[in-house]
Amino acid sequence: MNDALIVSLLSAVPKRRTARCMGLATRLRLPGFAHRWLVRWFVRTYKVDLSESMGEVDDFESLSHFFVRALRPGLRPIDPDSDVIVSPVDAKAHTFGQIENGMYMQAPNRPSTVEKLVGEDMAKRFEDGSYAVLYLSPPDYHRVHVPADSQIQSLTYRPGSLWPVFAAATRKVDDLFGKNERLVFECDTPAGPLALVMVGAFGVGRILNVLDHYK
Repeated sequence: MNDALIVSLLSAVPKRRTARCMGLATRLRLPGFAHRWLVRWFVRTYKVDLSESMGEVDDFESLSHFFVRALRPGLRPIDPDSDVIVSPVDAKAHTFGQIENGMYMQAPNRPSTVEKLVGEDMAKRFEDGSYAVLYLSPPDYHRVHVPADSQIQSLTYRPGSLWPVFAAATRKVDDLFGKNERLVFECDTPAGPLALVMVGAFGVGRILNVLDHYK
């Protein structure tokens, strides 16, 4: 089905309720044969590279458990330079650039407001800063890591809808990321302040935070 048509159809669907039902379905613990069939279908459909995954098909309790699978150690070496900011996720860089007049590009030629994304006070601190929109597609490793040595100054939950976030949706829905449910981490790093915004999406409205604290 055409992505733009999917977005149009979802405009008439109760997205949060539907997404929560989808989430409950993915967390069901099915009989072994049904579970293996479902995970293998997901692997085939989305071309997931199981050689990178910790565990085999039978090791996951549900499709949701498989979705947040861990990577094998050593697969993503990280630049040790404390002044370097690395990508926090396995993702495609959808857009990136400089924030100008309180705006960033959520898609090419589709400006969006930083204020709607993170709030007025935080938006002012990032004027003239840099941004990157990183898209996690279904087969990607879905754990999020810290992009630099940092201390978390605040964690803010911003309620919203659950629009899909694939490319066609970012081109069609104004201020999409500012409309969706999201978590905003404000961090201090050696390179300066940083905001990490984890945006929910249709079918992905559940985020578990596991934060390590070092003294």
